[in-house]
Amino acid sequence: MLINTSMLREKFVIRETGVKDGEQKEKKPIIALSNRISLPLTNESGAISEHIVIRGRIMYIVTRFAAKVAHEFAQKGPLIKRFKERDWQRLWIETISGYDERFYKGCWMAVYHHGKLIFSVKPHHPFLDIMEQCDARNKAEYDQSVKIAEDAFSQAGRKVRIEHEATIAMVASATRENGRCGVIVRIPNRTATFNFIINPESSEKRRLDKDAPKKPKKQDKPFDPYKILYMAATFMEGIHLAVNVGFGQSMLDQSIFQMFSPQYRHVEASRKRLGRINSEIRGFENTLSLKYRPERPDFFEILNHAESYSEKLEGDEEITVGVDEDEEDDETEEDDGLFKKNATIESSKENNTKAI
Repeated sequence: MLINTSMLREKFVIRETGVKDGEQKEKKPIIALSNRISLPLTNESGAISEHIVIRGRIMYIVTRFAAKVAHEFAQKGPLIKRFKERDWQRLWIETISGYDERFYKGCWMAVYHHGKLIFSVKPHHPFLDIMEQCDARNKAEYDQSVKIAEDAFSQAGRKVRIEHEATIAMVASATRENGRCGVIVRIPNRTATFNFIINPESSEKRRLDKDAPKKPKKQDKPFDPYKILYMAATFMEGIHLAVNVGFGQSMLDQSIFQMFSPQYRHVEASRKRLGRINSEIRGFENTLSLKYRPERPDFFEILNHAESYSEKLEGDEEITVGVDEDEEDDETEEDDGLFKKNATIESSKENNTKAI
């Protein structure tokens, strides 16, 4: 199989426009947050066999689940016809670590195929379902889906304006020969990008260039493309944990919380988990020819930066251990019927209208 995918960090702000001025002031916008991976599952020739969309609350968990889906496809072929609810549930259980299960109980995720919700964990904003239906109707031209959603609301008698903010968080591509991934490093008051490149054959080439070659330490067999998503998820989690530990250490030093409090236990668990993540990355480096551009993220440096940054914040600025921008709860107000549970867009062949 081939991997060619990306993750979007999205924020939707839905404002009703068909209300009087006085009512408009009372109505706060509805906000829906999501991390979205569009995952085409392709065979060796590059033909798309299935196209899965995964949305979720936490970036590294969404990426790791995408890796599980791609892994399953690579081993056993297409999923949609053979997968039951229990199969999706199995992938989810395999994705979530004990750390995630303990500290991110509200972590949600939703999986779509042709705009249809086929699996979900915990409640998510129904507007996201509508966006996927619009994307499917627009033949996966995702940039135009917001306009289609606005038109659908209008035809249903609700005039809205949808503001869409999206930033790329991860881009990955891989074949059996090589792989490349770019990840956005988001740490307090700083954003950067790093890339890692995999070329399994390069170690063998280096070996042949030597007069007295030794057995290469790196593998030179073909690369499994889905592994690049596992690696991306691992780096994302490492960055996330380093920031958590840095903030937590600062809060402990300032006596914002005490030893053996729930927050303290969270920080210590994050520290231990970060050690495991470092070990996983060393495992990648020991078995693959791996290059970084500009350099591998230094989790210890990120930790120290987060700790220093939090110490400079004014006293009225709140720091919460374990909460990152991609994890914040959706800021939803009473929608006055704007969204229904399991919202769908239905077409009528007779009058060509759509209802939400």
